[in-house]
Amino acid sequence: MRAHELSWPKVLRNEREIAAYIEQYSSSFCDVERIEDEFIGAKAVLTKVATDSLSFGHADANIENRKRQQKFNRMDASKQPPIVVADNTVVDGNHRLRAAKMQNLPSIWVYNVIDA
Repeated sequence: MRAHELSWPKVLRNEREIAAYIEQYSSSFCDVERIEDEFIGAKAVLTKVATDSLSFGHADANIENRKRQQKFNRMDASKQPPIVVADNTVVDGNHRLRAAKMQNLPSIWVYNVIDA
């Protein structure tokens, strides 16, 4: 599947768009102001990367929810919302990354945060 076939924008243009995207797809409460502050001046570009090149996010932001994980495990991981990464570390989407690894996907769509 090519990027233009996805229903996702190719670029999240600024910290507000990044924060809104994370808030929409996160499994838990998001501090939108903190996210915006963290990514001031950044954008996130839709990119396909090797699944094995990604690391799970910090333990505080990587709390597994069994029910949510089972939901993602049953879904076609190639059609799930792109995860958000910075420096190949998950900012949002740890459940989706676990599902992609479980399904042995060689690559996955991500929003790669740059210029932060």
